[in-house]
Amino acid sequence: MSVTYGMVISAKLDLLTGVHQPGDVYMVALYGNDAELNQFTTVYTPVGEVKGKGYIAGGKRLAGYEASIEGTRAELSWDGLRWPNASIRARSALVYNKSKGNRAITILDLGEESFSTNGNWDLVLPDAVVWIG
Repeated sequence: MSVTYGMVISAKLDLLTGVHQPGDVYMVALYGNDAELNQFTTVYTPVGEVKGKGYIAGGKRLAGYEASIEGTRAELSWDGLRWPNASIRARSALVYNKSKGNRAITILDLGEESFSTNGNWDLVLPDAVVWIG
């Protein structure tokens, strides 16, 4: 596995130039131990993405977009997600903007490989998925 977690480089410029907007469609895709994601990832890729019952390639749409200021940082956050009745195994996730050519935003570390067998697989997102400052 070769995954580097955090905001991808291209997203930093995208945010400064107004590419990503509140009304866009944001997605999160899940990846296994064999994923190759890093700060140079520019778009969603199916390579290394999980496969299994209850999971569709491309992941799920994020809801609850919220931009805020916390102290001296600007933050973006979304609600967590559930894949019901799923049989999947994931180690990382990619947040991307489907509305803007599947442009990558950030790579999330799930802490450890997490799995479900014919049960709910929940993605609990941090309070700040993306931050500047």
